[in-house]
Amino acid sequence: LKDDLWANYQQYRLQRFDTNVQQADGVITILGKYNIDTTACQATLTTISGRRSELEAALSARDQEKLKTVNAELKTLWQQFRKDVKDAVRGHYGKGAAGNPAALTSSGLGTLTV
Repeated sequence: LKDDLWANYQQYRLQRFDTNVQQADGVITILGKYNIDTTACQATLTTISGRRSELEAALSARDQEKLKTVNAELKTLWQQFRKDVKDAVRGHYGKGAAGNPAALTSSGLGTLTV
């Protein structure tokens, strides 16, 4: 039972990671359509994507400490990605409505989950 539950969790966690990366890539694509500089966003997303193998290794080894560390790092990186997106939009449109964090959240840009 324990092995089956862990395998299920591992599969879910990796799928969730992949979905988050795909959603973030979609945000970058949309911003690019509006000629918004996404250099910082892309750099952060590349770093996040590079952590997938660490996440997978920690899950496969059932290494709770490593998993805790990787999850903490990913949480920080996702926060940085959201900040990069907000900063890119603010930089493009200024401090008007697009610079309003509430506007970004209501548009879905602030809702990526870890």
